[in-house]
Amino acid sequence: MLFAVAAAMPFVPLTAGYLLAAVLVLTLPLTAARAPRGVDDAEPPATRRSLADGIRFLLGHPVLRPLWVVSCVLALFNALAQAVFVLYVLERLGLSAALFGVFAMAAAAGAVLGALIVPRLIRRWGRGRVMLASVLVTGLSYALCGFVPHPVAAAAAMVTVGAGVAAWNVVSVTVRQELVPSRLLGRVHGAWRTFGWGLMPVGMLAGGLLGAIDLRLPFIVGGIGIAAAALLVRRTLVVLSDPD
Repeated sequence: MLFAVAAAMPFVPLTAGYLLAAVLVLTLPLTAARAPRGVDDAEPPATRRSLADGIRFLLGHPVLRPLWVVSCVLALFNALAQAVFVLYVLERLGLSAALFGVFAMAAAAGAVLGALIVPRLIRRWGRGRVMLASVLVTGLSYALCGFVPHPVAAAAAMVTVGAGVAAWNVVSVTVRQELVPSRLLGRVHGAWRTFGWGLMPVGMLAGGLLGAIDLRLPFIVGGIGIAAAALLVRRTLVVLSDPD
């Protein structure tokens, strides 16, 4: 809606948000940046920021390794599916530029909903099944956008995409924090996100190439890719036990 008022308007609150975040960071006490006593005391300084340590730990862990692979695949195909999202809304759905924000808001609302309901879902079905369902829902929702290019169907799909992604993130990050030793947590998070986020530009490029053929293709290919990734590791996800 801000863009509909003026093209530069969305940058104003964005900039203000970053400035506020910077001020809040400056108000943090210096002690918050220090590691708890005894956590890393025995660790050689040369390996404190070693990405290789995080990679080795992930590759050697029977649960985190497949979860890491799935997360990287999800990042790749999520980026692929959303590469031409603006063009899909404006040209394929035939909506105005101001209404594009509605679809972005739909995904955000779905993310909040997914984060709120995921604890209940875990208590009912367990972590692994919730993770499997969240990925399948995300993939099928993207595919719905491709196969049924209608504003109502697309808006509903974006809500479920947001809910599915949020549910996966909540559970997978929790599992990671419980299974990774404190002294390696930063490096494992770094390795996890470096490869996941590093694949996103590749997905965007592939999505753009597919979108040049048909604006529906990125959603179809991305959705199928996400669902297939979940099915490939469904055994690991279903039998994922609670660390407690």
